[in-house]
Amino acid sequence: MDSVNSTVPASIGRRPRGAVFINDTLVEAWESFEVENNVYNEADTFHVVFVASHLPAGMDPSWFVTQTGIRVEIRADLPATPDTMSPSQYARLLQGRVDTVELDPVAGTLTISGRDNTGVLIDTPSTAKYANQTASGVVTAIAGAHQFVAKVTPTKTTVGSYYQHDKTHQQDGGSEWDLLCWLAEREGFVVFMRGDELHFEPRSETPGQPYVIQWQAADATRGWPQANVMDLRFSRDLTLAGGVSVTVVSAHNLDGKPYSATWPEGGAQPGNGLPVRKYTMSVVNHRPDECRDLARVLYGQYAQHEMRLEATLPADSVLSTSLQVQVVGSGTAFDQTYWPVSVRRTMSQDQGYVMTLTAKNASPGLKEQA
Repeated sequence: MDSVNSTVPASIGRRPRGAVFINDTLVEAWESFEVENNVYNEADTFHVVFVASHLPAGMDPSWFVTQTGIRVEIRADLPATPDTMSPSQYARLLQGRVDTVELDPVAGTLTISGRDNTGVLIDTPSTAKYANQTASGVVTAIAGAHQFVAKVTPTKTTVGSYYQHDKTHQQDGGSEWDLLCWLAEREGFVVFMRGDELHFEPRSETPGQPYVIQWQAADATRGWPQANVMDLRFSRDLTLAGGVSVTVVSAHNLDGKPYSATWPEGGAQPGNGLPVRKYTMSVVNHRPDECRDLARVLYGQYAQHEMRLEATLPADSVLSTSLQVQVVGSGTAFDQTYWPVSVRRTMSQDQGYVMTLTAKNASPGLKEQA
């Protein structure tokens, strides 16, 4: 099976390297770090532990505890020639800002924690009025206000139309990130930060080559299982196994007619004697085909919560939250594809470089209806 990780070097050749940049300056006093990359609607997070006595004079503990804003970039890689590769060339895991600084004088450590640049949008109240702008226009304006790069797919419906119909959503009182996530849901889009880029675009339905998790059970000739993971666990939500149905209702159309569409179009097929889980969303100015397309997108999002996996494995720079994962060899219905929810990478002097994957997807039965 072809996969994006088929050429990952064997463990004997692993020479992991990490780098932490503080305000664009490489600081080599770290003892360990952890970066958790999450999917859409959530901020990526990080923790870095420094040996306090090894911090440079210009960035000692006294400097950290007096700052009001600290920028952080964390990189890690498995370079074949680490002695000739610059830390700035390592794969970037996260770019963000510090939320908390902790000093432990007994242990002699200083720990910084924070979020990627999504945190800036989460912490900024949404006070501007965008009624006459499209969703893509709002994203572009917010990106510009924070000097982010806007990577936006144009949209047509004005935000005011959405507010007229959704009386429960108030523009004031929430954050800019709340607003962007709400607009993404209305459009059937995803919104996320990648470095200093703010992305607002349709969800990709092109999986590409999967990242393969291979399991081989013990047999008569081998008394132990073999796998490219250190730990592997599965679960299934039976409340979704009975089927999922999503209806999108659109009112206040330009021709005065209400429209609706349900996915699956022929109705969800109940399974195992369990009831079908039904979801409804109200939108504005959507034609029947647009209602159907949005219902199909939402169906995929809801159904994906049925099957779940958690795996711990040697870290690499290949796996990401946008890459589909293929499980093979368990001999059960869990042998299928999954979409990552989060990838947490940790690097330390004593534990090496490890990543923990959490992923989910619908079972083949529910996916067939999509």
